[in-house]
Amino acid sequence: MSTHASTERRRRGARPDITPAQLVSLVPLLASLLHAFGLYDLSQEQQDALGDAVEWAMALVGGDAIIRFGRNLAERRAPTR
Repeated sequence: MSTHASTERRRRGARPDITPAQLVSLVPLLASLLHAFGLYDLSQEQQDALGDAVEWAMALVGGDAIIRFGRNLAERRAPTR
């Protein structure tokens, strides 16, 4: 692989910009946002469950960021041929 092709691949990224973890995490965040604007009412139990889901969503996004960071770091340290 030429240097230009390698640079271009890094610029574009070999991995998707939006991962499944990020997409899944949007569901409870959107539900929470809709509730905040009063588009629907939730019982206290549903609000608690939604709060827990938002916490898990943040954990998914954080875990995804850690994995991406580790992969990028490993790729950077890998010997080039």
